[in-house]
Amino acid sequence: MLCRVNRSFCVVLFVIISLAAERAWAQAVTATLLGSVTDASGAVVPNAKVTATEVNTKISRSVSTNQEGLYALPYLSPGTYRVEAETQGFKRFVRDGVELRATTSVRVDAALETGNASETVEVRAETPLLQTDRSEVARSFNTKAVTELPLANRSFQSLVGLMPGVTPPSVDFTTLEDPQGTTFFRANGQGNSANNTQVDGVDNTNPTLGLTIYIPPAEVVQEVNITTSNYNAEFGRAGGAVVNVVTRGGTNDFHGSLFEFHRDRSLRARNFFNVAPQSKPNYVRNQFGGTLGGPIARNRTFFFGGYQGLLLRQSNTVTTSVLCATMDGLTKGQGVAPSSRAAS
Repeated sequence: MLCRVNRSFCVVLFVIISLAAERAWAQAVTATLLGSVTDASGAVVPNAKVTATEVNTKISRSVSTNQEGLYALPYLSPGTYRVEAETQGFKRFVRDGVELRATTSVRVDAALETGNASETVEVRAETPLLQTDRSEVARSFNTKAVTELPLANRSFQSLVGLMPGVTPPSVDFTTLEDPQGTTFFRANGQGNSANNTQVDGVDNTNPTLGLTIYIPPAEVVQEVNITTSNYNAEFGRAGGAVVNVVTRGGTNDFHGSLFEFHRDRSLRARNFFNVAPQSKPNYVRNQFGGTLGGPIARNRTFFFGGYQGLLLRQSNTVTTSVLCATMDGLTKGQGVAPSSRAAS
């Protein structure tokens, strides 16, 4: 009997932990759509059906307005949505191109016109959406910004340098100590250990050294959201900044990409001790990879994957002291000796 009770307790505990983890993940990497539905006179419209459809996956969610004409759709995946509002006796309201980004709340208010429900009032252009329902100081970067901005080593971590109150990012560890190349920064006077980096809602920071455990390739990143103050409670263990990364997912269409970035010594500046006519140290850096995504079951299940490789071959110019033979014997002199290394 005791064994059976313990087994039941473990099952219940596992379910509770799983639900809590799912809710925490949802808050960190999803968005909320909210607003009100009114008629032409400004009176609220209760029990109106509001539907949000992601345009790339065709996945939709619906909700009805309450007695005050308000609605909220939380836990929506980041993306571009089509928002529709309809009820009996009014024309259907449609608004396209609503951008939802991670950890944001976007307001879309619908004003319905009297008419047949088969008629549609489509809103194509409006003033830019403002963040009026949350108070955090944050900035989001989409896939285009991450892949096309001139980021150091094509790492999303360099984007923190564009935020106010943040010191210039730097790499404080060697390649042997930190192969992934963590970028350190200070936000609002706090040390690097006060920052928190998350990938898809999962803590991605080494608690001992403050290193970033996993740095997704630029082509795999859908969005980078950087918050420097007033962030919500789900982003715990942070006193400086929160870097929240959302990776890409598949859509109803197959899409893929291949990339290769090459750098060599011809475009590199000389070392202070590497003066002409001595040749520049060897440097060849190749960063390459690809992505592929698409549907498994259309409008339901999708896949997306990516790969990135790095080959680095370089030499350094160093100054050292050597013993030189002279007429008076051995004396100490200085010379320049090359030092080479390669990494992959």
